[in-house]
Amino acid sequence: METFEPGQQVCSEGDLGDRVHVLGAGMVKIGRADRARRCRQLAVLGPGQLVDAFLSFSTSRREVTAVAMTAATTLRVAEQRGVERAQLDAKVGSRRCC
Repeated sequence: METFEPGQQVCSEGDLGDRVHVLGAGMVKIGRADRARRCRQLAVLGPGQLVDAFLSFSTSRREVTAVAMTAATTLRVAEQRGVERAQLDAKVGSRRCC
């Protein structure tokens, strides 16, 4: 679990995408820099939503920035843990992702 204060970045555009965050509490805004380097808001997320839905379990660079709008708590899932969970779910016949 990770906690973020209002205005604190959860993840940043250009970061390596080796984990995802599931929002447990609070609100997070998702944005992307435009050509003038201003942040253009794309979405506002609440509890239960996947903060890194724009990336998933990719090893590429993030294309968006996520910033806590309120005090927020996330469950961070690293790529390897997600792969292990997907393999376990496949063994028991579940179609859940992470």
